[in-house]
Amino acid sequence: MEEFEKLLKMALADGVISDMERELLMRKAAMLGIDEIEALMIIENAQAQQNQSPENNKKDGYDISDDELLRRIQKWTELCTKDNEKVMVEPFPKVISETTKFGNALASGQKAIGQIKDAGIVDAAASSVGFIPGAGFLTKKVGGAAVNSILGALSDTKEVKMSNEKIVSTTKQYLLILERRKDGDSFLNQKYEASITEMEKNINLFNEKKAKKKWF
Repeated sequence: MEEFEKLLKMALADGVISDMERELLMRKAAMLGIDEIEALMIIENAQAQQNQSPENNKKDGYDISDDELLRRIQKWTELCTKDNEKVMVEPFPKVISETTKFGNALASGQKAIGQIKDAGIVDAAASSVGFIPGAGFLTKKVGGAAVNSILGALSDTKEVKMSNEKIVSTTKQYLLILERRKDGDSFLNQKYEASITEMEKNINLFNEKKAKKKWF
């Protein structure tokens, strides 16, 4: 992987990966024993990352966008009425450190795949263009069935049976990120207050249902 990373960085030096460079990278990946589909995703995501303007640095340092953070908070607050529920659980955001563009590209693909699985999309190939940078090329290259077959392998998103206590704990962890991020941002502050209210309401609903079951 280290050798492949060096070649990928060289190819990205001018900001564009040409067809010839992509072909050479794929040959090298095959020589190094790197799976073809994984190599394609790494290349396409690396180029997409290169072309995107860097997102504003967040004070909290977590590797998650505002939109994705709010999406997860909405999902978990809604689950606060549940107990022993099967939930698609994404890996918790990591604190950004000195990660390479190569590592960020792969992480970007993994998070995107997690979103696809979490949304319950069966035919990922038909829907992946909106989630994964470069997925249009990937789908044309390896076919829809192949894209679908690697989703579980590359994503750490898993279905887990969770107690209400665990669900509430996870919700609060995401809210802690939003709490740090909301300062000076009226929109995020509004979302934070609304999410806290929603979580508390749903926790109370759960406790009321639990109390009624005990009574009967």
